[in-house]
Amino acid sequence: VDIPPNFFGMTLAIAFKYFAEEKCDYVVLEALLGGQYDHTNVVPKAEVTVITNVGYDHTAILGKTLKEIATRKAGIIKRGTKALTAENKPRALRVIKDRCRAVNVPLTIIEPNGDHYKDINVKLAQATINKLGIKQKITKSIIANSAKLPCREEIIQKKPTVILDGAHNPSKIKAITSTIKKIKKPLKYLIIGMSANKDWRTCLKEIVPEAKNIYLTKYLSPR
Repeated sequence: VDIPPNFFGMTLAIAFKYFAEEKCDYVVLEALLGGQYDHTNVVPKAEVTVITNVGYDHTAILGKTLKEIATRKAGIIKRGTKALTAENKPRALRVIKDRCRAVNVPLTIIEPNGDHYKDINVKLAQATINKLGIKQKITKSIIANSAKLPCREEIIQKKPTVILDGAHNPSKIKAITSTIKKIKKPLKYLIIGMSANKDWRTCLKEIVPEAKNIYLTKYLSPR
């Protein structure tokens, strides 16, 4: 049966063509969903394979347990690569270790150097760059001055301060809540909308106590 390519497959094909035309030395390719059956897994072997962490998200597709989700994520680890992870939950880490042993891949576990995902991810990024043999003098400057992710604790206005964040699962909500707690002034307004297929109950329990006024909204989606 001929199955036409979907949006994500076509976008990835366009990206591959662009990378080839630009003659990229390295490409950071993020798995869209899980990894094991993701479109990006057509790459036969990555120089370095990175799993940041394993959390409860997209459970309808990836599985209900950490073990199931970790198995999907660990599917990107193939023979001939080097693996790194900042995951430290025993059940998930065991799956990653087992996968590395099965395909004979060395695993580097990055220990957290802070209580925020940004601190952990910066350390993980630097360790990944080291594995590639890129000079630290260059990369430290890039990470310090240019490492920004839109919609992740993004300050889009000051006086008054307005923060935009795309958190949509408990672990990400916990991260933005941690940042809010460190701000000296209390959160005056929280505007939040989430898909029905997310764990919105746990997310609301985490962040709602930090706000004086709460606006529940929704966006244009059938979910």
